[in-house]
Amino acid sequence: MKEKSKKRIHAYKVLVAAHDQLFGRALLQFIESHQWPANTQFHVLHVIEDNPLKKPLLLPQDVLDDLTEEEELAGMDVLNFMARQIYSSLSNVRVARHLVRGDAAHEILKFAKDLPANMICLGSHGRAGFERLMLGSVATAVVAHAPCSTVVLRLSKAQKTEFAQFEFDEADIPERMREEMEIQVEHSARK
Repeated sequence: MKEKSKKRIHAYKVLVAAHDQLFGRALLQFIESHQWPANTQFHVLHVIEDNPLKKPLLLPQDVLDDLTEEEELAGMDVLNFMARQIYSSLSNVRVARHLVRGDAAHEILKFAKDLPANMICLGSHGRAGFERLMLGSVATAVVAHAPCSTVVLRLSKAQKTEFAQFEFDEADIPERMREEMEIQVEHSARK
């Protein structure tokens, strides 16, 4: 009896580097407007970059701990937002969420290689001149060294205006900021 060779179906893997909801919405528009192979896997990645101001010599440890926690919560909010939107707009896909710390370009490239990804989708702020020289360009580094196809989305002025209109409520304000605002309001009321 001949043994039937089993065809292995490899999933199409898309790495979506989501920095924030502003670019997340543009990435979602791109994702929603394209046809994807059945069983596509979307790996949504949020990188928390090192902040040079987060040093024990500059800030007390409890403040550093609060900042770290708030960065992680904000990152998870972005990842959860992206996952919900992808699941609600596409069928027969899987979404995995990944939160990492480090240099954004390095982490995106490392993650794409380790998956291995068939495509990377990310946004670009479109900085130019001195600002780009000082801040670097994650998108440029990723495109130059990517192990797969890369899609870089830039927002139009209309999209920046449209997408930036988020509704905020008190729950969106970090607890420490709320406490400081309450102290300032109380102090102003006493004068």
